[in-house]
Amino acid sequence: MQNKNRSSTGDFCLYVSIWILVSLFYIMYVMKTAYIFHDAFCDQFSDWYPWMKTTLIAMGYLVVIPNFPTPAGQSFESWKAVIKNYIPTFNEETILIGHGTGGVFALRLIEDSPKQIRGVFLVATYAEKIKHVGYDRVNDSFTNHTFNWQNIKSHASIIKMFTGTNDPFVPIEVSQHLADNLGIEMEMIPDGGHINKASGFIQAPAIAKGIKESLSELNSSISPIGADTAEADVQKPTGTAAGIEFADEEVKKFIENSHPKTPPVKDVSTSDPKKKVPAPEKVSPNAQTHTMYQDMTVLVNSNKGTVASSLLNKARTDEKIKK
Repeated sequence: MQNKNRSSTGDFCLYVSIWILVSLFYIMYVMKTAYIFHDAFCDQFSDWYPWMKTTLIAMGYLVVIPNFPTPAGQSFESWKAVIKNYIPTFNEETILIGHGTGGVFALRLIEDSPKQIRGVFLVATYAEKIKHVGYDRVNDSFTNHTFNWQNIKSHASIIKMFTGTNDPFVPIEVSQHLADNLGIEMEMIPDGGHINKASGFIQAPAIAKGIKESLSELNSSISPIGADTAEADVQKPTGTAAGIEFADEEVKKFIENSHPKTPPVKDVSTSDPKKKVPAPEKVSPNAQTHTMYQDMTVLVNSNKGTVASSLLNKARTDEKIKK
């Protein structure tokens, strides 16, 4: 009897392990992913990053916000070491959003990327010294570089810049020089400053709108997040250090709506012999997979420390949207 129980437990663990591995493979190589790279002297919970993360999740993205060393230990190589395991997973569904130094970092990454990505969105970004002692000192390894602009432009389907009209750190001519090298026009944000919290930005709706418009093929819409919610996210960060997570409410809502509703059966009278009773609709062979997914979600979600259940639900969401 004990051997039988051990066998059942072993089968259960193997079943769960296989699904976790499949889910992680789906995340790393199939899902739409968005990376937000923070500025120097910041971290993953600064400025508008948590708000943007929630907004992009609503658009169907898995969002990663790496936490880079800054200002101590900051260099291009130290930042690249943090994200090196993610770089091979970049694909045509990947977007990068870089703020300040994070924008320079994004340009450097796609310059040597072996794959083309969907888009790069640069916020208050520069690619040369800006004559600010603090920034120039910590950013030297980022900007002291000869950029291959042709490579950068060919490795991203979309490149877009957002610049504040009165940035106290980045001179407008430096921003314009970058735009000229990329062959694009800047989107100016009135009184945007450096587009950070000091300039009043714990949300960035203009940037989110620009991303949405540039990725117009997406069917999902942006759900505006209130300032209180964004502030709470900053005060109570959750998830892994890389910022990979999905809200429990999203998982709950999707489970509740996971099964398609059965359409009402029309009352067809047989008194008239000319009227034909329509053949019953065929049930899609994929219909049963929803039950399996839901069972797996319940099982894996019993461990709230993992992200697998949320990711399985996310996979189902993407599949549903495609259908």
